[in-house]
Amino acid sequence: MTPKLPSIDQSQIVAYWNMLVYGVCLYLLGFGIWKSLLIMPVVLICVALNYGGRWVLRGGFALLVLTLLVTFGLLPPVPEWRELISQGATWVFGKPAAA
Repeated sequence: MTPKLPSIDQSQIVAYWNMLVYGVCLYLLGFGIWKSLLIMPVVLICVALNYGGRWVLRGGFALLVLTLLVTFGLLPPVPEWRELISQGATWVFGKPAAA
């Protein structure tokens, strides 16, 4: 007798996929493995319980696009962002941004 696998519906697949997207993208952006692993169950619980699920899914897509842009070199690496924000604030407001 062969064991049957439990059926998985589309919402579960979306929840697991979004959890994986958040974890991998945060790791690639330089947040470290522990922070990435810590965020993954939080994302899974939010999507599974539908506690801000739509926003978490949208955030996952935005994070994926941001990670792809940084990976392909269309945006500067994450460590350079603080300096660029400071330069932009100086250009717009005429004074440096608060640290």
